[in-house]
Amino acid sequence: MTNDGRPFEAVIAAAGASSRMGEWKLLLPCRGATVLEITVRNVLDAGLEAIVVAGYRADELEALLGGRALVRVVRNPEWETGMASSMLAGLRAARGASIFLMLADLPFAGSDPYRLLADERARRLEAGLPEAPLAAAFRGKKGHPVLVPRLAALEAAARAAGPAGAAGGDGGSLREAFRSLGGLLPVETGCEGVILDLDTPHDRARLLGDAPGRTAPKLR
Repeated sequence: MTNDGRPFEAVIAAAGASSRMGEWKLLLPCRGATVLEITVRNVLDAGLEAIVVAGYRADELEALLGGRALVRVVRNPEWETGMASSMLAGLRAARGASIFLMLADLPFAGSDPYRLLADERARRLEAGLPEAPLAAAFRGKKGHPVLVPRLAALEAAARAAGPAGAAGGDGGSLREAFRSLGGLLPVETGCEGVILDLDTPHDRARLLGDAPGRTAPKLR
């Protein structure tokens, strides 16, 4: 897939410490690899470049992914301030007109949602509609990835993150950032994986299984 003549890029937020999980979830076993590696593989399988934003245990992520074709790891020294700062770091490293934003803990999304969002963007532009942030959805529920205009998203993420330690940021939430862009338009994907993130031990047991290496459920 190309983005105005160059490959699309996907910013993958992988900077958090997985506090709700109680253990670092990005390197949990998943489908013969790790959660993060499968998420990155989905991006590459869609024909995109991956920009992985690291923070917590960044050295380990660089060791895991360093040297892989079409994968860049960028560090967010302010990762503890919230998600907006990580998305901002990734967007600053990107170059395309529109950028995919993805969370590292959605390994079951697959590659098709990226294509569907890119196709919807192209359809809207062909019809003369304004470019808008698009979100992969399953049965009307919005999830990830999302596809956003880069420059507008940069401004919105900068407002959401705010200067380090300064008042005026919203605690790192991206909700207001997307609202300032007009909200996210859902694009139905038929893929439940776009809403199945791994946040808690219950999620791990349900989606990965209790035993390391156990085969993950087949998702429709």
